[in-house]
Amino acid sequence: MKSLQHSESKDLATSQLLKKAGELAAKAISPQTQKAYLSDWKNFEKFCSANDLKTLPASPETLCMYLAEYSETRSPMTLERLVCAVGKVHEWNGQKSPAKDERVKLVISGIKRSSGKTRAKSRPITIQMLRSVVDKLGTSSIDTRNKAIILIGWFGALRRSEIVAINHSDLEYHDSGLLLTIRKSKTDQEGLGVKIAIPRIENSKYCPVLSLLRWTERSQKCEGAVFTSLGMEGKKWWVKDSERDRLSDRMISKIVKKCLTAAGYKGKCYSGHSLRRGLATESGRLGVPERFIMRHLRHSSIQMVREYIDEGNIWEENPLPAIAIEFT
Repeated sequence: MKSLQHSESKDLATSQLLKKAGELAAKAISPQTQKAYLSDWKNFEKFCSANDLKTLPASPETLCMYLAEYSETRSPMTLERLVCAVGKVHEWNGQKSPAKDERVKLVISGIKRSSGKTRAKSRPITIQMLRSVVDKLGTSSIDTRNKAIILIGWFGALRRSEIVAINHSDLEYHDSGLLLTIRKSKTDQEGLGVKIAIPRIENSKYCPVLSLLRWTERSQKCEGAVFTSLGMEGKKWWVKDSERDRLSDRMISKIVKKCLTAAGYKGKCYSGHSLRRGLATESGRLGVPERFIMRHLRHSSIQMVREYIDEGNIWEENPLPAIAIEFT
């Protein structure tokens, strides 16, 4: 009897450890990524159900058919993400991933070659555009918040997820400017954190540090999320302060598009990433050293930084102005 109880107790302890291990493994992936994978997996399950195919484990042939089904209606980038989601779900369940099969890789390669489409990139927000956007924003609560988002996002070269994740405890003000701690980002999935310095621009309405201070003073908050949604009572805005009212990363893109449209630009051609891309491109145009740009953008590869530099210099380092003289 004692032996049976000991065995049951051991099984329970093992089960609890496995559960805990699963919870820890889940934390290795951001909630947004987990949500995206779940959505993609449900789409795969729907396809398999409609075609009487097994989902777990799925064969490489099944995944190839799945790709063929959506090859003309989904972009290559979206299909790659769908395949990644299917592969991850298999790995989490201790199954061999069909996504690693050479046949699946060949189908993806074929889709890319036949589509002839390049990945759409968000247009960068230039310095002149940034000035125009800020000039159009007023002094209301919503404009004060949006101005802080635009300027901190641009000067900090922040991703959408990094902007919305900022807490008051991440802000450290100095005479020279702001020391911002990014707790977790795309290139820091383990959450070790990284600090970036954003200097003050004295006597300038485009100063990102002053803009952020004005917003935090207006919101009258000193803890939790810095950027939250706003409510309206009559004609007066009020700041929501619960964690569930933290802005979503999608809202950052909407704010960027709206502000650009108000400034006379085609907002639909831009996104939240346009802030980060704008700082990088303008830094390249102005000849900022690669290592400075790379550190500020938290890039682990120099290749992407050089793409920004090349894009920024495309007008300056150009043979055509010299040629054009011959046609005048």
